[in-house]
Amino acid sequence: MKKATFVSTVFILFLVISVMCYAQGNGKSNRNGQGFGFFGDFSDFSEVMDNGKFDIKKFENRIQSRMVRMIKNDLKITDEEWTIIGPRMNRVIDLTNNNNARLATFRKMSRKWYTDSGITIKAYDQEDKNPVETASDNLEKLVKNETATTEEIKEALTKLRAAREATQQELVKAQEELKEVLTIKQEAKLVMYGILE
Repeated sequence: MKKATFVSTVFILFLVISVMCYAQGNGKSNRNGQGFGFFGDFSDFSEVMDNGKFDIKKFENRIQSRMVRMIKNDLKITDEEWTIIGPRMNRVIDLTNNNNARLATFRKMSRKWYTDSGITIKAYDQEDKNPVETASDNLEKLVKNETATTEEIKEALTKLRAAREATQQELVKAQEELKEVLTIKQEAKLVMYGILE
């Protein structure tokens, strides 16, 4: 399993900050829509609400968009170059996050924090989940089920490992496709960020 990267660590940190901002602001920004404190409008959650429900996937996409924008600026990528590099980089980050067990655990913890704070989270259908999420959810349900058999748990565990391996293979391919459109300096920086190996 790929170790946690700088980007994944920052992603988790941003989630923590945002949970704190949301809890403090009860889902609303202050200071005329500019948010509050050091994080500015990071605490304005109006754009990630869906009929009064918190859309956590849209929220995570918002965080990733901000991270990627910072990386784009650091790599000095032009807007024209970004039309090619951007989608490939986002694909790599998505696959990395999907296969990150630590991030998956934190996502579940954050959902509990929101629920405990009285925040209604938008529910997602099974087809909206990636294969690792689906396999992980199924395994978790069996582990919590006192009547689940050893064979059922073994089968679910095998499926989770297979989903992770398939995602890892997709990630390797996506990383190679990203490297094809980078300069050597850009590639070096993305290795330091943990986006590339």
